Amino acid sequence: MTESMLDFDKLRVVDLSKPLDPATEKRRCKLHRHHTFIGGVDGYHAHIDITSHLGTHLEFPYHFRNEWKDGMQLPIENFLGRGILLNLETARPRELIRTEDLEQADRGRIRPGDTVLLDSPFHSTPFVHSPDDQRPDMSEEVGRWFLEKKVKCVGWGDGIAIENHVQGCIACHELLLGNDILLLEVVCNIDQLRAETFMITFTPLPIHGLDSCPVRVVAVSADGSSQAELPLMKKNVKTGECLRALLQSDQRGMDGHVDGIQNGDLVGWAGRRGQQQPATIWLQSPGLEPIALACSQWREGMSDEQMPHHCGFALSLEALPASWAGKSIWCRFD
Repeated sequence: MTESMLDFDKLRVVDLSKPLDPATEKRRCKLHRHHTFIGGVDGYHAHIDITSHLGTHLEFPYHFRNEWKDGMQLPIENFLGRGILLNLETARPRELIRTEDLEQADRGRIRPGDTVLLDSPFHSTPFVHSPDDQRPDMSEEVGRWFLEKKVKCVGWGDGIAIENHVQGCIACHELLLGNDILLLEVVCNIDQLRAETFMITFTPLPIHGLDSCPVRVVAVSADGSSQAELPLMKKNVKTGECLRALLQSDQRGMDGHVDGIQNGDLVGWAGRRGQQQPATIWLQSPGLEPIALACSQWREGMSDEQMPHHCGFALSLEALPASWAGKSIWCRFD
């Protein structure tokens, strides 16, 4: 993706991290600032003395077993990607989260490799005893559900508890960490997310031997906060009829992914949940006539995406016209 394809002014960025102040932080968090004069440069350095589970932090498998992976043994792709927010509206106060709570909130949106953030209608400061704490608790059932969904990370803030039901917390941690599914704890500002689907990053420090690490969690979305004018169409075409046709067309609700180039073919998939006929998408390039791609090839594992199996495409790059050589290309639904 090139910069020209992104409109940075229309992106919403939300910091989901807890600010830390060494002067007030209860967990280990100390800075020792000292004067330096190195190579003729006069300045300051700081010694940082913190616990690995400080503030908003990312937990690795190494947190529970010596033989499990630390942060440096995991690919960098595990620390960014598509994020999904699940608001557990049906979760019962101060009870274990159930599968039906997750299914009701998910509505079939989660894909393998997603990072999922959990929230509920009940909020309380974590690890502070309060008689008013009504947060639902993590459970073994939660761990098994996310394991089946093949997500890569699960996070939560002050709407979910782990300390009120220790056995459920331990079982969930062991199931997820034992399968290289990471945990984001003490996520903040979830209420500032306007979109339930977003890009999320949470990159840890590249230090060998870490069981956990404080991270800066950032969500980026194009959430519809911007507006665009729709001018009336000229000639004999009615704007209302065109909009109605678009909203009733097969393009509405379509999803897809371009896997990349494999053995000289551009490979990916596209479709719509519940579709009866294969979808068609368009390969496009500036100044060139679009090329139709029929998404009708068999794809393994599409049941995980709740898509029909016949939704794949593979286009040989050698089959493209000579005028496409060296051009930027992209796929569109229309």
